[in-house]
Amino acid sequence: NKKLLDNMARLLVERETIFTEEVDMLMEGKSVEEIMEFMDNSTEPENPFDRKSVKDIIVEEKKEESLEKTDKKDQENKDNVVDSSKETEQKEDKTEEDNK
Repeated sequence: NKKLLDNMARLLVERETIFTEEVDMLMEGKSVEEIMEFMDNSTEPENPFDRKSVKDIIVEEKKEESLEKTDKKDQENKDNVVDSSKETEQKEDKTEEDNK
């Protein structure tokens, strides 16, 4: 177990942060070099403790609002198409009745 703890300490000193995958690799007996190579070649997960600036938060909120507006406009356009097709049907029906 001492070797495992020494390897974990070495990884933490080198990289500052290790994730579940790296801990699992340590538990499997992988070498520190193997784990560092794995870390270099894999994409790091998003840091859950990363703090976003107020500017980033505002930009994200504006994007969400814009998407909501676009979705709303799309729905309105679909509703207008349905309404206009109903009107066309009604006009055609009335024209047919008038022709009789």
